[in-house]
Amino acid sequence: MPKYLFALNTILSLSVLIPFLTGLVKYKKLNYDLAYLVLICGFAFAVELVRVILLLGGERSFAPYNLFILGNFLFYSILFNRWGLFSSNQMIFQTILVLMILIWVFDMFIFNGFMFHQRPVIFRLIYSAVLSAFATGVINILITKSRDQLLKSPIFIVCCCVVVYFLVNIIIESFSLPKFSEGSIGYKIGKFGIRTYLNPIIYLVYTLVFLWAPTKKNFLQLS
Repeated sequence: MPKYLFALNTILSLSVLIPFLTGLVKYKKLNYDLAYLVLICGFAFAVELVRVILLLGGERSFAPYNLFILGNFLFYSILFNRWGLFSSNQMIFQTILVLMILIWVFDMFIFNGFMFHQRPVIFRLIYSAVLSAFATGVINILITKSRDQLLKSPIFIVCCCVVVYFLVNIIIESFSLPKFSEGSIGYKIGKFGIRTYLNPIIYLVYTLVFLWAPTKKNFLQLS
């Protein structure tokens, strides 16, 4: 990769630092559940920083990202659970978490052998689909309970970002499947596609959510 492209990708990927710092500044004033999103941004920044350091040191391992996708799934799942998605049945929530962890282990260490330092696709596709479904479920609850106030709800805005991001992620990861050769248009779209530029847009929205969200419990809740 040319140096200028590496620099651009690095800057865009580390842009998650902006919502993280913004969230930290307003952390004590944010509603507890929205403040949890700050931790998600902090986790993403830490992983991106480790990835950049490894690349600068000549290490091209996918291990940080493979840990990230598992942690990202768990963090977002807990967030959606806090927002009431599984309020009536915690057993289903816990079962899904266990199954997803098992799928991650299967994809990283069993299905094609030891793939922890490479880029297996199965879990990436499944976790993207599951998180999209979770976010859609929360949106449906919001529509049912408070349709007139949706655009004023930080929860609704965050869920929309999650749906858009992970639906795009499904498309990108699909192009990484073996049927797409490295020279194919699909592969190039998947490798150099819009995700690099979508991330900063999502992070900008998160930043605005932290800046504009009413404090404490003065914003639309699910209960």
